[in-house]
Amino acid sequence: MTEAIINDGTRYNFSMDMQNLRHALVAYVKGPVGEFVENLRRELHPGLPLFAAHLTLLPPRPLRGTESAALQVLAEICGRAELLK
Repeated sequence: MTEAIINDGTRYNFSMDMQNLRHALVAYVKGPVGEFVENLRRELHPGLPLFAAHLTLLPPRPLRGTESAALQVLAEICGRAELLK
């Protein structure tokens, strides 16, 4: 069973049918900036679920290929990126 993620009243990945799963690519924001974003969200929308501060790079969507192939592409791309410290 896939756990639903609620965003503005919309449920993603609520279907038991594995073919209809939706995937997103997010980057989590840590440190002082992440704390600021989380505090701002709590202040502006206190009733929303508490998710870790993040940037949505690709919003939820069906995959065109397999999950394994998507992970392989991401690993290749991320492996070429320089880490910021």
